[in-house]
Amino acid sequence: PDLSTDATAGASGARLGPIDSTVSTTDTARGQQPPLRIRVVRATGVRKADLLSKSDPYCVIELSGKKWQTHVVNNTHEPQWDFEINTVDYELGDRIVFSLYDHDIAKSDNFLGKHELSCAEWGYPGG
Repeated sequence: PDLSTDATAGASGARLGPIDSTVSTTDTARGQQPPLRIRVVRATGVRKADLLSKSDPYCVIELSGKKWQTHVVNNTHEPQWDFEINTVDYELGDRIVFSLYDHDIAKSDNFLGKHELSCAEWGYPGG
């Protein structure tokens, strides 16, 4: 899927083309990093990457050199994850990268697409 289309974001959330997620921060004391909550809800319109079945998609989220991964949802073009991350390990200017893959047992996983959000897009105070 094209993960770069229809991207909007802010403190209230983000619609990332075929991947739905929410990204939010909460205010803290001056000089402290506000906690960041990233929630990967679902993907829609995931392309067929397997010969005899639908895709087995999962999403990898990267921020500040850290990676998180959703569980694999087998045999679907409409995976539902409801996967949540809470972190304070990020800096002004960081980008959140969402990469979508198809899980395969007999060969390496297929890359299906990605989308990136800058801190200005996901609502970091002061952009």
